[in-house]
Amino acid sequence: PGYFIAAPNVFRVGVEESVSVDVYDTGGATVTLTLTLQDYPARTHNFSQVVVDCSEFQPVTVQLRIAPADVVRDTALGFDADTKYVYLSASSTSPGLTFHEDIPVLLRHASGHLFLHTDKPVYTPDQHVRIRAFPLNEDLVPQGESVRIDVVNPQAVTVDRLDVAVGDTGFISKTFVFPAFPVFGNWSVVGYHGPQLKYNSTAKFEVKEYILPTFSVTVGAPRFILPQDERISGNVSARHEQNTPALFCQ
Repeated sequence: PGYFIAAPNVFRVGVEESVSVDVYDTGGATVTLTLTLQDYPARTHNFSQVVVDCSEFQPVTVQLRIAPADVVRDTALGFDADTKYVYLSASSTSPGLTFHEDIPVLLRHASGHLFLHTDKPVYTPDQHVRIRAFPLNEDLVPQGESVRIDVVNPQAVTVDRLDVAVGDTGFISKTFVFPAFPVFGNWSVVGYHGPQLKYNSTAKFEVKEYILPTFSVTVGAPRFILPQDERISGNVSARHEQNTPALFCQ
């Protein structure tokens, strides 16, 4: 008798991962398998466990999930580090097949994506910044999770903060109003998501002082106009402060 187990080489926190199980040459007997995810290397906590009955040559797929709250449950064990492992344990005590095997699998804490954008790249102090964020899971489907959005000025000072749980629409909308005397320069909108809000995405925009556009006008005419002249030719041109033509006529 034998068995075959196919599992991802990386388990992502908060994501249901598929594990496929198959047994063979068991003499037609049904085999009960237990699949468990345990912390590595202490084995003090079971993150997820599934018991499944298998018949030979009839693969079965089960779902295992590591909840974010379990991962950060005990920081003394180092679960909150970025590169840790978990044990994938498989065992059976059925008469047709008896075995026990443990395999360390890489644990990835960052899962999903957070997309941020503003309605414009450049603002003046009297304008409002409209911010939109939408968190997606690994399948690019909206996921309900807590998100923190910070607005940071060019001096790296957080001037506004919003903690919100994503609703049914999957979108987060926020309008930011500048203080009376904002700092000019490059600002940032930083969105935090994931376990303990430790992963972030950033969108940038610029704040500039409003300057009234200036341009020059030049009138070209003959040096002398005589009384008998029935037609007088001339031209009028205008140029922006960037020295680009704005208007020309004759």
